[in-house]
Amino acid sequence: LGVTLDIPSSNLRFFLSRGSPFITASVTSPTSLSITTVHTIVSLSSNDDNNTKYTLKLNNTQIWLIYTSSPIYLNHDGASNITSKPFSGIIRVAALPDSNSKSVAILDKFSSCYPLSGNATLVEPFRVVYQWQKESSGDLLMLAHPLHVKLLSNNYNGLVTVLNDFKYRSIDGDLVGVVGDS
Repeated sequence: LGVTLDIPSSNLRFFLSRGSPFITASVTSPTSLSITTVHTIVSLSSNDDNNTKYTLKLNNTQIWLIYTSSPIYLNHDGASNITSKPFSGIIRVAALPDSNSKSVAILDKFSSCYPLSGNATLVEPFRVVYQWQKESSGDLLMLAHPLHVKLLSNNYNGLVTVLNDFKYRSIDGDLVGVVGDS
């Protein structure tokens, strides 16, 4: 359910897990970063005094949130390029699913805990358990397929909290936020 992608020449290690609303990377030693988009950047602003959260607004109405484990200094130079001073630590990026301030609060709350890997186990006939190995403190936010949300709402024994108002659109229906390690 996950892939770890190492790019040693750039000091980047990506933790890509199915169902995570975030793209997560570890910058293993101080490295200047560059983010480029095909869309024009309307604005880039730091949301706190610690420079650990930024909001990126694009001309296609998308809003992206950038979270870091330690201060990062991002600069918007040009129409579609962002650069940083040397940074090391964890960087997480998430598209804001809607303009609702509750969605920002949810992403803020769960921005520090991330999945390293995941396993699917068939524990008994017709029952699959997805188990996530996570890093950092706090609870893990993942996205569930519409069918999984129905199954979770019927019998999840309090191990998972379904966030019915936190949704990303997909071709299979709305992916709904769930909080829990399995």
